[in-house]
Amino acid sequence: GLSRYDARAHTGLLRQVVIREGKRTGEILVGLVTTAPEVPGTDTLAARLVTAVPRIAGVLHGINPGVSDGLPLARVSVVAGRPYIIEELAGFQFHIGLETFFQTNTVQAGRLVEVVEAMADLDGGEAVLDLYCGIGTFSFPLARGALRVCGVEISPQAVDAARENAVLNQVANVEFVAGDVRRLLPEVVGRTGRPDLLVLDPPRSGAGSRVMRKIVDTGAPRIVYVSCNPTTLAPDLGDLVRGGYAVRAVQPLDQFPHTYHVECAVLLERAGPPQPA
Repeated sequence: GLSRYDARAHTGLLRQVVIREGKRTGEILVGLVTTAPEVPGTDTLAARLVTAVPRIAGVLHGINPGVSDGLPLARVSVVAGRPYIIEELAGFQFHIGLETFFQTNTVQAGRLVEVVEAMADLDGGEAVLDLYCGIGTFSFPLARGALRVCGVEISPQAVDAARENAVLNQVANVEFVAGDVRRLLPEVVGRTGRPDLLVLDPPRSGAGSRVMRKIVDTGAPRIVYVSCNPTTLAPDLGDLVRGGYAVRAVQPLDQFPHTYHVECAVLLERAGPPQPA
């Protein structure tokens, strides 16, 4: 057997067993995360797993020699099958790897996409800017109603997956840019022009005042802000209101039932000039 990792002593081999399942497709991805690259018997174990559970699309080996359990992993290799499962959401297929961020509650994620699409209210002629776009969860549904969509995402792996998903779904009117929103936003807007709609879905820490100021500077007439943390959503909305935007609609969603977590989608529209400092 494999020795269990002890976080206090930083000893042992097996840190985590990660299992990802496509709720719509039934595919399963199994990841063994260890502290060292040499793990005896992984080929045999993978073969036994795939034989016992035919829904397993891939068995992966991830290496994390550090103290933290967080991502990214130092290396991920395929032991058997392929490095991703396929999940379906909002009529699109997505490749989900071991480290890919994807909404855990797929059913509610589909509802969230519907809410964002309704708030976007696209007529086919708009240019959309999708910040913190991940693998394109909102980008692709928005693209079917827009002229073009540009997604910005800090994770190169997520951008690679988003581009793969564009090919997989045969969506031609999307592009994805890898980089930090704080640094890239003015450059992207300078190249693509003022967006008709700006969508953002930042991490729990929020986007922050610097990004909010740059969003105000884009002059986007409408914004849809998706947040998983009301505590950081409030100050970001305050920055946008001071920047001349008005909140038109707020839709909370119970993404994680029986917990205090609340997802929110907020529609804002340009209402006037920025308020004096």
